[in-house]
Amino acid sequence: MMINPLFLPFILIFFYFFIGLTGNREQRTGNSVLQGNGQQGTGNSVNIYSNYTVIPDSIYDGDTFRVFKNNTQLKIRFACVDAPEKAQPLGIQSRDYLRSLLQKYNYQVSLNITETDRYGRSVAEVYLPNGQLVQELQVKVGMVYPYERYKDDCPTWGKVKKAGVVAKRNRIGVWAGNYEKPWDYRRKK
Repeated sequence: MMINPLFLPFILIFFYFFIGLTGNREQRTGNSVLQGNGQQGTGNSVNIYSNYTVIPDSIYDGDTFRVFKNNTQLKIRFACVDAPEKAQPLGIQSRDYLRSLLQKYNYQVSLNITETDRYGRSVAEVYLPNGQLVQELQVKVGMVYPYERYKDDCPTWGKVKKAGVVAKRNRIGVWAGNYEKPWDYRRKK
C-alpha cells in the first residue's frame, strides 16, 4: 500500500506526540519526582504532556484547579493567563466556562508544567485531549486575560496573545466593559 505524500507530515506528527505521551515521564510530588515508571527520584523535572484527571469540585476559578494521577494530587495555576476573581464581574462566569469546557472532555487534561509558583502550585499550560490549549480557548471567548507579566513562563505566549488581541478587538467577555484587571484588583486587597 502506498502512502499519500500529503499525509506524511500528519503521520510524523502523530508518532512524535504518541512517543512523547508514552515515554518515560516525571511528575512532581512535593520535593521529589515520581517518574513515569513509578520510581522515586529527586530533582526539578516536571511532567510534560501526561494525562491527568481534573477534580471537578476543585475548579475554584477560571485559572486554578487540582488534578490527580496515580494517587498523586497537584494544584495547578494556569500559565499565560489571569482570570477575574470570583468577586469580580465575570469571575463566576469564567469559572463556569472552564467547568463546562472540561466536562465535555470528562475532565481529562494534559499538562506542560513550566514552574512552581510562590504558593507551591504547579504553573502549567493545560491541553484538552484533542490537543487544544485551554488558555487559548479561554482568552478567545474573553473569560481570562493574557497575563503579560509572566509571559516568559509561557511557551505558547504567541497563541495566547494573538487570541487576546482578537477578543479585545471584538469586545468579548472581559473586554466588553471597563472591568478592573484581576492583578489590579488583588493589589488593592
